[in-house]
Amino acid sequence: MKKTIDSLLAVTSLVVATAASAAPAGSISAADIKGDWPLTVQPVRVLCQGPDIVMLEAPNGKAYGVMSKHRAQREFGARDIDEVWRVTDAKGRRSSNLVDVVNLATEKCRASGQFKS
Repeated sequence: MKKTIDSLLAVTSLVVATAASAAPAGSISAADIKGDWPLTVQPVRVLCQGPDIVMLEAPNGKAYGVMSKHRAQREFGARDIDEVWRVTDAKGRRSSNLVDVVNLATEKCRASGQFKS
């Protein structure tokens, strides 16, 4: 049992350290976009990794993949953005303003020199 707990703690530490190793490129909050804020958390810190991975880090330190999100989850331990993407109605529809947040985050990564295109 102790060995299992030690293994889980080691994996958790690796996931946290890996997401934290992404380069920060500023933060985004509701004041930065037009319309309703699409997430259940704010502000979010923009994390850039490599040429095309963008993650948003919530105030609780959890990182969520938004560009190349499956690679961000697989390679950097990011969580699925659906966990904090706000549902806007009883039918489970989500805010379309997430596109604005992702575009702004990508711009911040480019401005920080993380992305070349």
